[in-house]
Amino acid sequence: MQSRPDTPEGAFAVSHTLRDVLIVILFGSVLIFPSFFTREPWNPDEPRYIEVAREMVVLHDYVVPHLNGVLYPDKPPLFFWLASIFYRAGMGMSSGRVVAALANLGTLLLIYLFGRKLLAAPAGILAVLMTASMFLFFWLLKPGVIDPLLTLLTTTALIAAYYALRGGSRRLLWWLLFYGACSLAVLSKGPIGFLVPGVVVVVYALFNRKTVSAGGWAHAAGAAVFVGIVGTWLLAVRLHAGAAYTNEIVFGQAAVYTVARSISHAHGPHYYLMQLPLYLFPWVCFAALGIAEAFVAWRKNRDRDASFLLLWFACILLLFMAIPAKRERYLLPLMPAVGLLCARYFAHGLRDGFRWPKLHGRLFAATFGIMVVLAAGIAASPWVVRLWVDRAYGGDPELTAHLKFFTSPAGIFIATALALVLLGAAIIGLRFNARKANPVLPVYAVLTWMVLLSLVIDLFVFPVMNPIKSGRSFAAEALPYLREADKSYMFGNEYSGVINLYTGILSIPVIHDEAAMLETLEESGARKSERIAVITDQSRYERIRGKLPPDLSVAVQEHIGQKNMVLLCNWLTSGVR
Repeated sequence: MQSRPDTPEGAFAVSHTLRDVLIVILFGSVLIFPSFFTREPWNPDEPRYIEVAREMVVLHDYVVPHLNGVLYPDKPPLFFWLASIFYRAGMGMSSGRVVAALANLGTLLLIYLFGRKLLAAPAGILAVLMTASMFLFFWLLKPGVIDPLLTLLTTTALIAAYYALRGGSRRLLWWLLFYGACSLAVLSKGPIGFLVPGVVVVVYALFNRKTVSAGGWAHAAGAAVFVGIVGTWLLAVRLHAGAAYTNEIVFGQAAVYTVARSISHAHGPHYYLMQLPLYLFPWVCFAALGIAEAFVAWRKNRDRDASFLLLWFACILLLFMAIPAKRERYLLPLMPAVGLLCARYFAHGLRDGFRWPKLHGRLFAATFGIMVVLAAGIAASPWVVRLWVDRAYGGDPELTAHLKFFTSPAGIFIATALALVLLGAAIIGLRFNARKANPVLPVYAVLTWMVLLSLVIDLFVFPVMNPIKSGRSFAAEALPYLREADKSYMFGNEYSGVINLYTGILSIPVIHDEAAMLETLEESGARKSERIAVITDQSRYERIRGKLPPDLSVAVQEHIGQKNMVLLCNWLTSGVR
């Protein structure tokens, strides 16, 4: 029987819950917020999303997103609505990252609260710590992209559906929350926002059809909520931007994942199986044990809780395996299930004994053995970085200058210190495993290392990588030319948003076709007095180099990510003389 809040026992439980919530918020904040002071928005997605939010504010148009001054049908508006609020509040370049950060914190809190109900308070905390420290979730704690918001909403929907399917007097409210969260997920990333939780809930209900409460007419009420939220926005879009844009925002989102326009991210069904061990590192062995243990509990003991977590993981993985377009961040919505499965495995193992003690011991030793190898790799990283630049980029002097810190005494010292801390955590884990001591304590040692790693990345790595991954420097050098140009163009649309954000220019015409670009330059060249500026990348520039007007030459050139960006112009601006 649960304690009432007005009894001493109830007050004690509430205080412990509040303490645990504060622990979750503090842990997530340490991993997220230091990067706000050291990491710029990295190309291409982060500056593009901030620019869409900025243009909402500048154009005073919150119905339809715009990018580079034209309609932007690639993503629905929820993320941009939220980012525009923070942009108006003065958050500037951090607007999108504030939305992602709050979404990540919200997801961690949901994991704790659900884990607390499903298992126990300590297991809820452990689920949070292990989820946040898995490589995929850990890396996506820092950038300002849409997927953390989608993950928060799909996690909300799935937890609401879990309670709704259990029945009870509040099942209508839970179904309304499910459909409301799904509708907001659709407004954050299109139909996939409903498909992800919907597939999990349908499969779970079918497997447990004899014991779940189907919901009946509650689905009609939920569908009304869904249609009311999504339909209201689509109607406003139809009236504001017309049928063509409405069809693009509805059907184009499905095409992003399923047809040839996504070919740049197209991979076979095996892709995620090959990548998943990296995404779940360093807890991949325990995740595998947790999945196996949950499957046995489901099939032998009809454990519905085990089946829910297992299907949460499996359905999302299989769904995205079946979709041709694949990116690592697409799997973020299944990470809460993995963290909960890991925590469940430890909680049940400590209470009842581990189901496969010998296998547990071997995989435990393998996990910390891999960490010993990783520690050696981290210690060698300063030399690996230099070798990577030499081999992949032919010793490019610009990249070498940017990455000089990694091979400096300070960089070598930091890498060595990190390696020694990780080595210490691995040795602790191996000794505890040999002595058959409490297996959770070495987990906390690794988590301590993850926090230190996060701080090192935020304070030392991001400042070094910013000039390589951010378009700010290139845009700053190009801005004087763009201000003085009579006409400016972008040859290729990959830079839309990036250049706009850092220059403040609302609209720069984009030309995709090579022949159209050359024709435009030829017409402009006939008017000798016109100043022409063209932003493109090195590969496109090389294709048209021999056909360009003789007075058009490279004025600015700089690496941004994998691209070598160039600005072409037919004069030398007074701003750089």
